[in-house]
Amino acid sequence: MFLQESETDRMSISGLHPEYRKCRRGCCPTKGLKGRQRNKTQDVEDPFDSSNTLLYTVLLFFRRYAEVGVEKKRSGILTMKFGGTSVGSPESMLQSAEIICNAQKEWQCVVVTSALSGVTDLLLKGSSCAVSGDVETPKKLAEELRDRHKQATEAVVQSESLRTQVNNKIGILIDNFENLCGAINVLGEATPRALDAVASIGERSSIHILSAVLQELGVPSEPVEATQIVVTDSNFQAARPDLKATTVKTRSLLLPLLEANCVPVVTGFVAATPDGITTTLGRGGSDYSAAILATAVGADEVWIWTDVDGVMTTDPRIVPEAETI
Repeated sequence: MFLQESETDRMSISGLHPEYRKCRRGCCPTKGLKGRQRNKTQDVEDPFDSSNTLLYTVLLFFRRYAEVGVEKKRSGILTMKFGGTSVGSPESMLQSAEIICNAQKEWQCVVVTSALSGVTDLLLKGSSCAVSGDVETPKKLAEELRDRHKQATEAVVQSESLRTQVNNKIGILIDNFENLCGAINVLGEATPRALDAVASIGERSSIHILSAVLQELGVPSEPVEATQIVVTDSNFQAARPDLKATTVKTRSLLLPLLEANCVPVVTGFVAATPDGITTTLGRGGSDYSAAILATAVGADEVWIWTDVDGVMTTDPRIVPEAETI
């Protein structure tokens, strides 16, 4: 079920990189950047009574309201999610950072980001090769991942000390990837728990780059791993969030940052069990991450930046005839 599009005010934004042709705010159908919609959370007595947390969280934020002839000053908390293509090139990364900087002038921003485009596929390829007994391919992939992230960092971060700091943190994560592939090879199997640990490394790397770019643009920022704040069950690869526990942890960590005018850059897709074991919400789960965090901090709006025109009938990369709903 999709809510009918309402008449809203328009904001014209020109000169944006093609990666930023469209922004989904709330539910579909949507307009592009030149016709972006405003959405506001609906007041509810208890946001945790729903048995279907995914549907409820989506519906909570995927509602729109019309402003006819009335211009309201935007304020409050805004959750912004950027997908892999939105941070997949230096130009896209810088454009994302500029968008965040502009939004931060009017909002307290929580940013959710995916891994760099294609990185999660490389990580999972490494684990697959390790299972089959191939010990060389994961090593080559690790070097490819190091080079790609290093090139991205050098292209967008000017400070040598900050670049070194980011590269060192990402290097540790990629070392962890190699170690995980080694363990998978020895065992001869990749358990769902191991695959979640492997797949999470892309988002855990990208937050350091985007946060560093924001810092260089004069915006205080802190990379945050969602394993610290999003609590789920142990259904690895498709974990279900515990919204009550998530809200407690999220508010404890993120609200002080927001009050200090600091932008947290949070890993999408990734979460953890109550014991701190890494889980994921399933492929494409970063949008869900944004809605979960928005619920937890009481955000006023959620903006989901993507490279397609909102929600489509199917994957246009597979079916060229796919249409926007």
